[in-house]
Amino acid sequence: MDAHRHGLYDVSSDWSLAGVPVEQWSYDPRFLAHERRTKWLFGDELRDALRPWIEYSRDEGVGTVLDFSGKHASADVEYVYGTFGVRSKVTVLWNSWRPDIRPSPAVMILPDEREIGPEAAEAARAFLKSMPGGLITLHAGESEARARIGRSRLGRSIVEWLAMESLLDSRTLLVHANTLNSNDFGLIEDSGAGVVMCPFTRSALSNPAPTVPQRVRVFFGTDAPLVSGNRSLIAQAIAEAGRWIAYGCTEIAAAESAAIALTRPLTGEPWEVSGTASDLAEFLFNDLIREK
Repeated sequence: MDAHRHGLYDVSSDWSLAGVPVEQWSYDPRFLAHERRTKWLFGDELRDALRPWIEYSRDEGVGTVLDFSGKHASADVEYVYGTFGVRSKVTVLWNSWRPDIRPSPAVMILPDEREIGPEAAEAARAFLKSMPGGLITLHAGESEARARIGRSRLGRSIVEWLAMESLLDSRTLLVHANTLNSNDFGLIEDSGAGVVMCPFTRSALSNPAPTVPQRVRVFFGTDAPLVSGNRSLIAQAIAEAGRWIAYGCTEIAAAESAAIALTRPLTGEPWEVSGTASDLAEFLFNDLIREK
């Protein structure tokens, strides 16, 4: 399960956003040109833009992707993934959702702490009420700058705000979580919410690495190779497991935790196994030993 991907931010041989803080992207002429070029891709053009990364993921064994390409028709994105034998969760931006949308979206994308507010919270509650198996997801604590803006706007952390709005539970996926503190993770742990780690993007943007309690549900995401230069979900897991080992975790425990994060289902779904989690843990363990 690739729990967080921006499918149109694939690796480029011409340029990269590595080292460019997210807050500065909207001023970067290369990024703005890319956004203009990809904003209205549909049909064959959308398929061709998504194809290289989807094929890479399929060959790596990724079975399901949660793609944030919500600015495009969600059904089209899902259809493109399906043509390559990979499932994609149907996503919808919070301000584009209506109860009569068909096919019914599985995931609502909310704004991050810089923009989220009462209107988005109301839409999310209505969505979850009408979609018993639905999920909400958002970037949370990706950078120190975003976290500061969020605290100034909301008067509290984004996690505390979600809890206050009754939007922090097992149907919530928080992406990045780099700047979250122990209080935030305590709320996440108690609520059953999930956290999606994207270690290569975190490193490429020099963002801090969080200390995540063991009982928090962790997933991995490839996020944006346009930033990280890497499409591999397995490589994300190995990188994060290596960090856990550096902080005192044993190789086998790190490999097992990473394997679980790669294979665990989203809420309400059966456990997906391509091979088995134990086989994957053995593979990761051997890779971690080779890297030592």
